[in-house]
Amino acid sequence: MVSLVNKLRLLKVPDKEVDRFVPPVTKGAPTQSDIARYRYLSGPNLGGLFVNERWIDDTLYKENSEGSSELSALESWTSGSTPTTEELAAMKTKWENHWDTFITEKDWEYMKSKDVTSIRLPIGFWCLPDPGRFSKTTPFEPYVSVYENCWTYVEKIIDAAMRYEITVVLDLHVLQAGALLEKSAGIEIDEGHLIRRKKLKDLSVETAVAAAECAVKKPNVIALQLLNEASFAQVGLNEFYRECLIKIGKILTNEYLQIVISDAWDPNKWGEYDNLILDSHIYRAATSRYKQMSAKEHIKYALSCVKPVKNTDVIVGEWAPVLEGDSANDDVLALQVEYGKNLVECFSRLAGNFFWTFKFKGDGGAWDFRKMADKGVYVKSLDPSKVPESAKDEAYATAKTTYQTKRQRFHKDAVFNEESFHAGFDQGWEDSIAFAKFNGSRIGRLNTWSVLRYLQHTDDRTSPLEESDYFDGLSSASRAYTEAASN
Repeated sequence: MVSLVNKLRLLKVPDKEVDRFVPPVTKGAPTQSDIARYRYLSGPNLGGLFVNERWIDDTLYKENSEGSSELSALESWTSGSTPTTEELAAMKTKWENHWDTFITEKDWEYMKSKDVTSIRLPIGFWCLPDPGRFSKTTPFEPYVSVYENCWTYVEKIIDAAMRYEITVVLDLHVLQAGALLEKSAGIEIDEGHLIRRKKLKDLSVETAVAAAECAVKKPNVIALQLLNEASFAQVGLNEFYRECLIKIGKILTNEYLQIVISDAWDPNKWGEYDNLILDSHIYRAATSRYKQMSAKEHIKYALSCVKPVKNTDVIVGEWAPVLEGDSANDDVLALQVEYGKNLVECFSRLAGNFFWTFKFKGDGGAWDFRKMADKGVYVKSLDPSKVPESAKDEAYATAKTTYQTKRQRFHKDAVFNEESFHAGFDQGWEDSIAFAKFNGSRIGRLNTWSVLRYLQHTDDRTSPLEESDYFDGLSSASRAYTEAASN
């Protein structure tokens, strides 16, 4: 496997394509744009907004109707085999009212008060401009007119986030050849591995490219997720990712767009995509394998439930501190809060996390971001005023000793290049200060950020710095500063 360092170094050769999925960073002090792209991403999913799920909000479902998906909501208002003109007009009014009112100005104010830096925005293929183009041969084709203005409402959400300096990860939650066709994917049919169907697969790739074209027009959309919760054994998934990346790369002539891919429940199989962001979902206490664990066991396990993936930036795109089955007891709320805080601490070693989900029509319990955030379950902004000037020297001495001890234990014959470690630490500390000055942010995509900074340093030197020592120096500084500035 070619390291990301070598991949990006090759891109410096004349006539080589630029990697449009790795935005460059400014030499010297990072700009606000650099920080918005590479800071730690923390906030909720806006589930139930553009991809309906009945358990979140049943407003769009006819009373006593069957089903829980977006499609079943549409069908609940359809009297015959196909909707009438009058039924479509009524549905369009209902749906547009839902899109317009589900997230309010008070919700944005609340998110800002809970230090939200980014939201994950799930959409379906029906949400993009020209929904008829993307709904052909799908069960949504008869309902295209309901969605003809949907993208306008998606833009409204994106623009509102911009006003509050919140970035957006645009999540293609439902594609025509989606790997997960069930309630959360908008359709309720039992036909797995539809990605093998060429027409649907081609339409899904076309949709991903169109979504990328829309995303780059919005400066606060910092990433596009190609697929939500891909199946572990999904046939053709790797080929699907590759085709999407090739075609999206071709339309990004002057823009950069970070790409998120689902890890398909196996985060260690995607090493070749180390220029992208890997998405893992954590619902351990709600799955049969872990339900027999006690709440206290879950709380303890939460601190190490996700391990960083070597050379890859990982986010947890969905999670909730839910305790079910044998894990729950009479004092479940207090346990869920403790569990959630430990999960947040664990996720702090990654590039970001997105809680599932922001709000419910009724009581969402531990699935409700607001209920948990009110109890302190969220990533709090850093406070630069807590870090005295003298903190850097002490932090460096500690980091150096820790790193040397680790190297001696695992790489006895390796020579420690203190110049490289020191250069990385200095850069990481200065960058951490700059990030913290922007709304208390911290560095998120630490792997990629370290590589980009390393390449900048090597450009200015006749002899290169040692990679691993530089990287560890920078990441050590980031961790030390974050700890010192934490509330």
